[in-house]
Amino acid sequence: VWLLAELVSMVTLLAVSVVVALLLAGVLAPAVGWAGRHRVPRGVASGLAVGLVVLVTAGVLTLVGARLADQLPQFRDQLDEATTELSSALGVEIPNPLSGGGEQGGGGEQGGGESGGSSLVDAAAQTLSVATDVLLGLFLVLVFLFLFLRSGDRMWEWVLEKLGGRVREDVDAAAHAAWHTVGTYVRGLTVVAAFDAVGIG
Repeated sequence: VWLLAELVSMVTLLAVSVVVALLLAGVLAPAVGWAGRHRVPRGVASGLAVGLVVLVTAGVLTLVGARLADQLPQFRDQLDEATTELSSALGVEIPNPLSGGGEQGGGGEQGGGESGGSSLVDAAAQTLSVATDVLLGLFLVLVFLFLFLRSGDRMWEWVLEKLGGRVREDVDAAAHAAWHTVGTYVRGLTVVAAFDAVGIG
């Protein structure tokens, strides 16, 4: 277990992408199976399911991004007030991460430009790194989701071939029970979330 945890910690992005793809596959697998029973090629049905995920994700991100953009000035003012109060209480200057950084007081002109430029470069590099990880993670999730929906059965049969006898039967039964339980649970969460979103909206 410790070795497995160490391995996962070294490939966290990959592991998270696989887990998210499995959860989404548990939600979409019944729809793909239904399409297959109605003579829709499995590859086409899997591609349509992945396209649906892309459309829903893009729509949600667009709506959330628009709301955040509208409320950003108010949030910046509230955060500035909070950091000012916290700085006064602790006696330590705490900068507002959302402010422009141009309110450096006093004699910071000589070294302030260099440190300010360095902090801006560091912030930009960190933001770019996070954005790259997010985009790469989304891409991996979509690729794994398509593979699981299209060839998940064959992948699982390949895994079972590495086992033998009673162990194979036990692992197969446990995995099918877990897959059914997780898929039902995630689909239930999706229905509850949809009702919550409609009610809140």
